[in-house]
Amino acid sequence: VVALACAGSSPEEPDPSAAPAAAPSSPAATPAYAPSPAAAPAAGLPTTDDPERPSAPGNPVTAMQGDWAIQLGDEERRQLMLLELALQDPPATEQELAEAGLSAEERTMVGLLASARARSPEDPKVQEVEGAVANLRDATLRITDRDLIFSAGPVRRHATYAVERVDGAVVTIQSTDDDGTRDTTILTMEGPDVLLLQDAANPGRTQRFVRRR
Repeated sequence: VVALACAGSSPEEPDPSAAPAAAPSSPAATPAYAPSPAAAPAAGLPTTDDPERPSAPGNPVTAMQGDWAIQLGDEERRQLMLLELALQDPPATEQELAEAGLSAEERTMVGLLASARARSPEDPKVQEVEGAVANLRDATLRITDRDLIFSAGPVRRHATYAVERVDGAVVTIQSTDDDGTRDTTILTMEGPDVLLLQDAANPGRTQRFVRRR
């Protein structure tokens, strides 16, 4: 879920499952975490009064629960363009690559992912990324008191989670996907309607979500 929900991919790593989706960047991925609505202090979750931590009214664990829509920034839109370029069929021509104004690093990333797709177009991971990329702009994340559900078109990923720590408006969770993949994720409330989802193992992978009304 985290990998799909968090936009971004590594130019050195051709594994398409690391691309956004989700989501799908994980995506990806996935938002509002809590063991149960009134569980935070009573459950003895560790907290801190660090004044530099963002604060949120009430219990952030319950505040994060609900339905969220992905919000792509300039960097995420650029990453999405690169993924679309790498996955297009027929493959991008040299002229199209030149017109895209790619850096050397971006060209390497596009080439690696395009090669992975050419070698194994039926690979479930490749197909999952293709489906997610096609629908990433409309990706959503639902958070219940124990579930993270990331959806992007035909791609749907589910994980269960447990709260590990609450620091002001920052909640750290441990999630387990249906396939057994475990992730530690940091969720930060920026006001009542904005949620940041960050992969603890790769802090550079952060995705912004806004609450759906």
